[in-house]
Amino acid sequence: MESSTFIILKTVQQMTDKEKTMIHIYEEHIDVLEKENKSLKLQVEFLKQQLAYKTFGKPSHEEDQ
Repeated sequence: MESSTFIILKTVQQMTDKEKTMIHIYEEHIDVLEKENKSLKLQVEFLKQQLAYKTFGKPSHEEDQ
């Protein structure tokens, strides 16, 4: 029985240049989407904070003292 690593390497060797190019393009697109996702998550957190301020008012630091 062949190991999964060997099968993967064998499969990659059998790929055409077009398939390898497409994988590279998809990897680049994944990187772009991950960066966009991170940015959107930061925006959501900011907007949640703004909504909390709008709903409950700014936090008072006088209570901390």
